[in-house]
Amino acid sequence: MPPENPGSGMTDLDRVKDYLLTCKYLTGFYDRAAQECTNPGVRELFLQIHGQEQHDQEVAFSFLTVRGAYPVAFATPERLQAERERWQEVAAGLPAEVGRPGVGPETRGERPTPGITAGPGAPDARQAPPPAH
Repeated sequence: MPPENPGSGMTDLDRVKDYLLTCKYLTGFYDRAAQECTNPGVRELFLQIHGQEQHDQEVAFSFLTVRGAYPVAFATPERLQAERERWQEVAAGLPAEVGRPGVGPETRGERPTPGITAGPGAPDARQAPPPAH
């Protein structure tokens, strides 16, 4: 039986499992934060932290799986095919331009949504324009 930490009632493997779940949560948080960030420097910081959290998650996952403490069931070929078909149906129901690179409000002559930038270094649409000289 794995050793317990005195007073906690948790084994070391329980703590690693808890850490893995925390890493999963934080990875999602930093991903969303980076996606919604308009400052390129802050976005890069979130992406860097996201990468470290993913690495930590991979280490914890590997630690647990090699010890049989986090069993993973592999999908059967039939299940994989069923999922492919299901997602192809979902994709077929989306407008043609969804997911195509270079297709967005700017390429259709529309104004971008406030707060969404075109990419790194693009001006923040929520900021006031610089004063005219």
